[in-house]
Amino acid sequence: MRSFFWIKAIVFEGFQHLEAREQQLYGTSPVDVEINLESYQTALEGVLSWLLTAEESLQAQGDISTDVEEVKEQFHTHEGFMMELTAHQGRVGHVLQVGSQLLSFGKLSEEEENEIQEQINLLNSRWENLRVTSMEKQSKPSTLAFSGDAMYYHILTLRDELWQPVE
Repeated sequence: MRSFFWIKAIVFEGFQHLEAREQQLYGTSPVDVEINLESYQTALEGVLSWLLTAEESLQAQGDISTDVEEVKEQFHTHEGFMMELTAHQGRVGHVLQVGSQLLSFGKLSEEEENEIQEQINLLNSRWENLRVTSMEKQSKPSTLAFSGDAMYYHILTLRDELWQPVE
């Protein structure tokens, strides 16, 4: 019987240690939740601002050219854009994770929880849309550059240049 109480005391001590560690890591006191909520909002604003810039940048890239040299340049530009997306993926994931953690604590008002859930859904949707659209765009230049129409156009251009009289 004595060992049962001893084990129970050790387990209870372990839970207290885990709760203290969780509070230290995630801040579950009302003051810490407020601080985490503020830092979450700040991080969210930063990511949304960058996301808007990235969406505009992708849109500004325009349609894919039929000129092979321009397609190569567009491909390299888009490749840099994709590297930027990869570099910011961690920031987006971090904001989504912090938002989810805030929801899981259960220390927020219902209105705050609904707002954070909506923000998480919006951020996730915009990020996924940007990622998918840019991946689709990345595959188009190589497809277009080697498509029959582009090759035919390129061959016609070369033929015309070769048949020009030499001066």
